[in-house]
Amino acid sequence: MIKFFKQNLFLIFYGCFLEVIFLTVIILEKIYPNLLEKKELLYSFFILSSFGFLFLLFKQVKIFENRKTLKIIIFFLIIFSLTLLFSAPLGPGDVYNYLFRAKIFTHYNQDPFLIPPANFSSDALSQYISPLALSVPSIYGPLWMSLSLPLAKIAGHNIFLGITLFKILAIIFNFACIFLIYKIVKILNFKNSNLAVLLYAWNPLILFEILNDGHNDVAMIFFILLSVHFLLKERYYFVIPVLIAAILVKYIAIIILPFVALFLIKKVKSKVKFITINSIIVLIIIILSYISFWHGWQTLGGFLFQSGLINQNHLSLLPFLIHLFSSETLIIKVIAYLAFGLLYLYLLFFKFPQDEKSLIRSMFFVLAGYIFIASVWLQPWYFIWIIPLAIILGRRYYSFVIFISVFIIIHQGYNIMFVTKRVMSEFIDFLMP
Repeated sequence: MIKFFKQNLFLIFYGCFLEVIFLTVIILEKIYPNLLEKKELLYSFFILSSFGFLFLLFKQVKIFENRKTLKIIIFFLIIFSLTLLFSAPLGPGDVYNYLFRAKIFTHYNQDPFLIPPANFSSDALSQYISPLALSVPSIYGPLWMSLSLPLAKIAGHNIFLGITLFKILAIIFNFACIFLIYKIVKILNFKNSNLAVLLYAWNPLILFEILNDGHNDVAMIFFILLSVHFLLKERYYFVIPVLIAAILVKYIAIIILPFVALFLIKKVKSKVKFITINSIIVLIIIILSYISFWHGWQTLGGFLFQSGLINQNHLSLLPFLIHLFSSETLIIKVIAYLAFGLLYLYLLFFKFPQDEKSLIRSMFFVLAGYIFIASVWLQPWYFIWIIPLAIILGRRYYSFVIFISVFIIIHQGYNIMFVTKRVMSEFIDFLMP
């Protein structure tokens, strides 16, 4: 027993440290409710929670490959999940948005893909949602709406219950993602599957964006990981339908579909049979998903409107650099989208994956490419799309996972890119008066 505790001393200490941090956040929320408005202090505690992640990298802490160590990781994650379940969302409050959209259907008998929440301004949920979100119909896929409806129905007009149910759903998907990561790295014969699980399960960005904020991106991630699992198990007929499910949660997942589809068509022997069966299954899934919501292209109105927006305080790396020299929206968009298009074509035609591992790598680079090159409305939780894919690609990507997670957590609290833009703009003005 003593040897066991010595071997896992870092994990146990860090796990207790994180739990104290999260409990402190909840206690401060309850004692000083006004902290929820300014948030900087509460963000600071989440930033503090990420220091152990950097320690993991710099000190190369040994994570033992045994069942007891895995149980410690999962045990503490259960504790974190139960604790953060009752913390107020510190981010933009998208979880309130999910509840309101579903409530439009379950309680107001209107279609959330056509009717924005602003039409129900007397609803108490309105005070938790930004003016932009209030004015736009649902931007998410119909599968996410179908998952949301039972929760809104159960919650009724009880906001606390509704938010709790949505966070429970996020927690369930999160544990499912961990299970799939563990299964995938076992298939790939990783030397240390526990380390891979830890990098996701205790990742500060994952803990913040999923357990605290309840973002639905975790549902999309689950279906992407499930498609990878079926791919590695050579159950090829399940891969594309599951990936379609990811797209029907959040449409951005469609950018990896061509890589997966073309890879599988090249891989299978009976190509005509594969294309025919998958086309039928995909068509059935899409019809069933939209059957209660489809009203022509108007159904996609909210998504298309959101896709056309640009927020110059939330630009990804390339648009951010362009914006230093030109604030013209059209110029920023054209250059960013053109650069991403060139990267996409290069990966598709000149670096097309030859095996399953390289396909996962292509999926990672396409999503990462969109985040860093093309996103003109970048949000911190978008980075959780690429973390699980980076983890299952192996140890050479682990430093990236740790650094990007900690950086985005800090940025979430203090908007590093905005400060950097101000400093660089002043510097450019100084050089070019």
